[in-house]
Amino acid sequence: MKDIIKLIKYTDISYMKRQIGCMIFLLLNTVLTLVYPSCISVIVDQGVAKGSIEDIIKYSILMFVLGILIMITNYVQQIKYAKLGREICEILRNRMFEKLCKTNYKFWCENRVGDIITILDTDVSLVEKILTSIISCGILNILYFSGIIMVLLLCNVKTGFLITILVFLFVLLQKKNGKKVKRGMSELREKIGWFNSETQEMIHNMPDIQLIYPEKDLVNSYMQQNRLTNMSYIQQTKNMLEAKNIGWGFNILSIFSVLLIGGYAVLREDISVGILFSMIVYVQQLYSPAVALGETYNSIKNAQPSILRISTLLENKEMVEEADFCPEGSLKGNIIFKNVTFSYAQNTDPVFRNLNLSLKAGRIYGITGDNGMGKSTFIRLIAGLCMPDSGNIYIDDIEIKKYNVEYLRKHIGYLLQKPLLLRGKNPIDNIDTKRMMRYFNMGKKRYLEENVKGLSGGESQKLALAYLLSDKTKDIYILDEPTASVDLKSEEVICSQIRDALKGKTALIITHRRSILKICDEVIDFNKEVSYKNVRKM
Repeated sequence: MKDIIKLIKYTDISYMKRQIGCMIFLLLNTVLTLVYPSCISVIVDQGVAKGSIEDIIKYSILMFVLGILIMITNYVQQIKYAKLGREICEILRNRMFEKLCKTNYKFWCENRVGDIITILDTDVSLVEKILTSIISCGILNILYFSGIIMVLLLCNVKTGFLITILVFLFVLLQKKNGKKVKRGMSELREKIGWFNSETQEMIHNMPDIQLIYPEKDLVNSYMQQNRLTNMSYIQQTKNMLEAKNIGWGFNILSIFSVLLIGGYAVLREDISVGILFSMIVYVQQLYSPAVALGETYNSIKNAQPSILRISTLLENKEMVEEADFCPEGSLKGNIIFKNVTFSYAQNTDPVFRNLNLSLKAGRIYGITGDNGMGKSTFIRLIAGLCMPDSGNIYIDDIEIKKYNVEYLRKHIGYLLQKPLLLRGKNPIDNIDTKRMMRYFNMGKKRYLEENVKGLSGGESQKLALAYLLSDKTKDIYILDEPTASVDLKSEEVICSQIRDALKGKTALIITHRRSILKICDEVIDFNKEVSYKNVRKM
């Protein structure tokens, strides 16, 4: 319950007030449902047994009205819970997505994308049910269940006492089964996370995978993972069905006990036939709350791994450090690394050790070096996605950790090696963008479709570069292999446009192309000890 209470606090809604509003109608519905069967004994004993047609009509109409009220209260409480549930889902997903947008690079190294998507989708939906109908229904089912037991004790002490013993046994069995459900759900959740991550990776890269991996091996790998996941799912389904079977067994034994003891009481004239009928109906109604209570208990156990994962994500400490400094106007573009040491994990060799480097504003720097020499890490440090273990990074003589992250993202432009162009997010209306696309020999395109459908690798890179170079709000530009996917003729045009567009701007260009290095004012070679002494002029 502590984890559930902690999660409620993240929603910032009047949960108890909203829950009470829903429970009022749920309680009314429960009371009406509890009273409803008693009309049968009144109709039989007061109407049928005495031959009174007026009593039969009167109490039948009363039973009909109670049925209508049951339907109305059930409808209202269902709508209220639906609204509360969707609001909880919306708030939790918004909070988590906002958190994800601020996570640093280390977080994404330690977490699978498939797991994160499962948390946002499956886990939140499961928690929604727990925080709305399941908890309140559990409370009211306890009251309803207890009420039926009390009625049975009043009708016949022996029957009520025996049913109470069966209830105690039912609770013990459900508690034991609940531990199995919780353990099974944790195992299933782990397999689903792996399966979703691998599936997304394969589908996202399918055109490239088709060129590299044999189709048979790929299909066999997918089918094997799918089978393992489904086997865990089937096992968990068995665990959940065992809870229902316990409820069924309880219902069968209860009806058997009432018929045996109640029938004997009728023969001894201790109770009437109408009361026996009512007892049978009440015992049959015991099944629903009995099974519901078992399912409530198992559902909470089932949801505990989900609640823990959501809480862990919301409390994640691997965040991009940020402050509130937002200078007026533009950045000049001076960048200084002072005694910067950085490693991705403890007890590993640092990528940089006491790095000292000064990049002057308004110059274009080419960055070269073999794979694994720290070029991408260098860029992540400037972006604030990674923070130094020691030392400081300055932009315009201000420590980077003192800047507002949103401000830096607005004033520093990035071109990734694999361009990121979001569907429907890039309307090509900007005049400078259109002009740039004409230089790059791009066709007319207004909006991008999913996965940049219809664009080649070179076209995607050209389009992303056109967007970036036409964005006049940027003061610092970072380009990662801007011509890696284009032909030599296009490369010449791109180099010319980069040189013109970045005149007077600070730019860092990761490249292995000689043509790109020619437009750079200076080059930083990461194969050597990176320092200002080794920055050579072109």
